[in-house]
Amino acid sequence: GVGMGSQVLSILLQAGIPLSAGHHRGIRTHQKLLLVNGMYDGQPTQSVWTGSQNWSNGALNRDDVMLQINGWNAAFGQYIANFNYMWSNG
Repeated sequence: GVGMGSQVLSILLQAGIPLSAGHHRGIRTHQKLLLVNGMYDGQPTQSVWTGSQNWSNGALNRDDVMLQINGWNAAFGQYIANFNYMWSNG
């Protein structure tokens, strides 16, 4: 759907997932990424999914790219550091 629908918002809030809309003027992000530090498909992992594709149904009809990075701790560390910076400053 467009943006984050009420159903997705409800699921995230019920799971206790912290959310942020950003609050610092002039600092914005257009990142699309998912970071997993834990279990995925029954295996411990540090994985990154990133790319140009929006996380929406409409994006499935576009010519976008998604990259999955598994088992490369240095890359995961760089992505999480950048995410934490944007969370704190964005």
